[in-house]
Amino acid sequence: MLLTARRKNRCIPRFLAVYTMKPEDLARFRSLPKPEQDAIDAVGLQQWADCGERNAAFFPDRGDFNAVKKLCS
Repeated sequence: MLLTARRKNRCIPRFLAVYTMKPEDLARFRSLPKPEQDAIDAVGLQQWADCGERNAAFFPDRGDFNAVKKLCS
């Protein structure tokens, strides 16, 4: 689909990302020692923050872009 110049330059006003894991992947992650889980989380959170900075121009209202909520079942 071709975008007109007007549509192509639009920014996304709000953004929500939802990441899911297969139950077996979550179980494998949770079986790791807590320090290793924390290290993996730290890398992912830094990558998320870096993504937010690189793409800040596309999100005029960043809100709590770097506010990550962890939900586990």
